[in-house]
Amino acid sequence: MANDYLKYTSRDYNSIYTDLVEAIPTITDLWTNKEDGDPGIVLVKLMSALGDMLSYYSDKQALEYYASTVTQRKNASK
Repeated sequence: MANDYLKYTSRDYNSIYTDLVEAIPTITDLWTNKEDGDPGIVLVKLMSALGDMLSYYSDKQALEYYASTVTQRKNASK
């Protein structure tokens, strides 16, 4: 099964949330309630926040590898 409805370039909360909500109709026809109080939407928002945090920390970790962008002294000494 091809994953055509989720973009792996979406890295911030809003774009991840939008991608996940737009993917709902392609996954199931039974989920029609997209209000903020719906438990599924709460989980979608949680996954969007988690994806945003993971993206942030991945970027931060990658920047520590290069001498011109390192921010921590222990990484700079290595």
